[in-house]
Amino acid sequence: MGMNLRYSPLEWDGVTKIFTFGDSGITIGASDTHQISITDLWGQGITGAGISIGDYSNPLAFGVSTGHVIGIVSHIGVDLGAGFNAIPILGKVTTSGDAGAGAVAQCIMGQGVVAHDLSDMYAVRGSVSISGAPEVNQVFGMFSTMTTTVCNMAATGNIAAIAAEVSGTSDITQTGSFAKVSGLYISWKESNAMTVDTCGIYIGNFAGMLLDSGFRINHSGTTVNAFYSYLSGGAITTGLRLDGAHTNAFAFPAEGTAPVSDTTNVVFNTDPVKISILIGTTQYYLLAAKDFS
Repeated sequence: MGMNLRYSPLEWDGVTKIFTFGDSGITIGASDTHQISITDLWGQGITGAGISIGDYSNPLAFGVSTGHVIGIVSHIGVDLGAGFNAIPILGKVTTSGDAGAGAVAQCIMGQGVVAHDLSDMYAVRGSVSISGAPEVNQVFGMFSTMTTTVCNMAATGNIAAIAAEVSGTSDITQTGSFAKVSGLYISWKESNAMTVDTCGIYIGNFAGMLLDSGFRINHSGTTVNAFYSYLSGGAITTGLRLDGAHTNAFAFPAEGTAPVSDTTNVVFNTDPVKISILIGTTQYYLLAAKDFS
């Protein structure tokens, strides 16, 4: 038979706390500050933690589970005042001195290990739902903000608001023909023809700001297609659209550098093709030839 003991009050350091120990765990009563406060250091190393559920190398083994398994739940309901935030979980690291070479600080890390058949795995997942037709400004499933200041970057360094790294040397096979491996995947499942403009990726370069490239690939290995638009169903109206004044529609390498051939031929040979383009709202065509003479 389980025990259900209630201690009230329990006092230390001049603070009164109410604890309930029972079959359902530990319940902590109201507090004006922190319900649980850790004010001293704990053991270091990969197995040291302020709060541990299992440890890094030894998980709590549930075995075959017939329901959801959740390690930590932080669920709050609040009607916020102007200018305030609701943050169920906050991970913050503040450096206290110059770190050694190769040191890494990670405010939040999700690590999944897939060694058995599994449908889906998310190292980090953000989910937002909207209901009730509220007035909203910005809603992001995941959001990263970064403020830069004067610093020195290593020769191979990068600074990015969001970074994704894909590595490995093994082959990945597929069942069917749809599966893809990508650094960034966007699954668009919104069927309404919205009043607002929609896009898969949006880059907002604000007035007075400077951005060298909206999209850039650095090729040191082998890239088959720098840009690939494939129509597997439905319809694509325009493959590439330029609105507003652009100094150049395209920029190519110097003459004589592929794909720009150095040639004096000016006459099309037989069987040219025309490529549809729109200038404003007027239909025009570009001519392409198999060869010149």
